[in-house]
Amino acid sequence: MFQLDDKFLADIGLNELPDDQKQAFLKHIYDELELRVGTRLSDGLSDEQLEQFEKVIDRDQATIDSWVAQYAPDYHNDEAFARIQQATNLDVNDPNLKAEYVATKWLEVNRNQ
Repeated sequence: MFQLDDKFLADIGLNELPDDQKQAFLKHIYDELELRVGTRLSDGLSDEQLEQFEKVIDRDQATIDSWVAQYAPDYHNDEAFARIQQATNLDVNDPNLKAEYVATKWLEVNRNQ
């Protein structure tokens, strides 16, 4: 995965920009990516699904726990959970790890319908 940083700017030939313009440009790129990815991901989803995903992203623990109970009660044994845990180095009982897992699996479940 690429990073939006000085190396990215150098790779696209913009490493000579003044620092204030670099930061503004990187923010613009980030905002545009967020908008485009969000728009693409939300295509075809119901308002209810979008609301649920927003709660997952906002780390609403009740929503996360409810989703896990319904779709992944054995999530600790899922390979995806293990990969996310290795990538983040979070403790297996960290609620942030559970939230990351649910966000990933939520997209898998809801985008494959």
